[in-house]
Amino acid sequence: MSDARQLADSARQRHPVLSLPFLLCAILLAGTALGLRPGIMALAARMQKESIPLRKPLDRFDKSKLASFEWYQDPDSRKPDLKATGTEHVFFEKFMPTDPALGKDPVTLFVTYYSDPGDKVPHTPEVCYRQGPTTIERLSTITMETPELGPKNPQIEVRLLTLRQPAASGVILYLFYINGQPCHDREQVRWTIYKPGDRYVYFSKIEAVTAIPHDADPTPAIERCKRMLREALPVLISEHYPDDAQLR
Repeated sequence: MSDARQLADSARQRHPVLSLPFLLCAILLAGTALGLRPGIMALAARMQKESIPLRKPLDRFDKSKLASFEWYQDPDSRKPDLKATGTEHVFFEKFMPTDPALGKDPVTLFVTYYSDPGDKVPHTPEVCYRQGPTTIERLSTITMETPELGPKNPQIEVRLLTLRQPAASGVILYLFYINGQPCHDREQVRWTIYKPGDRYVYFSKIEAVTAIPHDADPTPAIERCKRMLREALPVLISEHYPDDAQLR
């Protein structure tokens, strides 16, 4: 009997497939493998972002809601070729300050909107202007008070550039607005596009641009651009960009 028992034990050791735990593990692994691919496909479909349209086209921006500015049409200037922006949703207009404290030089409001998940984040001014005869004299991130944006964003960070060109110098303030949040960093926009959670994705770049004489104090120009952003952003957020509730 002992010899027969030893032979049986030896056979079980040589053929583990016959053991119940092994069979259970094999069945479990096979079931997992069969369900893994559909599960991954379902997860990928759920995580795929979708585009979302503007509530109101940018070309219908209500210029009268900029309390400190009035629309200005310069007969001697032409709008630049905006095809390079990569989107058909563009607003590019000049405005003259109506508040004497802001000076007399016009400010250009330049807004672009993107919603295709495949859209590339556009180049920022410090990249674009280096392609021409422009010297960037200052590039920094500043904090701007924005009480007009209420308790959600009482302050925002924006990028500040001062530029020198052969004909004139200038100041640019810009930021991005992505899925209901302002940000100043292009890489942050890229990260947010692929962040899981929201079903839809959109982002917008908003610039305020004004010229200044060579060697002039840029402070008044910076204040003009700040005022433009403070007054334009609430209009864009409340009337044009998708509502936060639409993103989910």
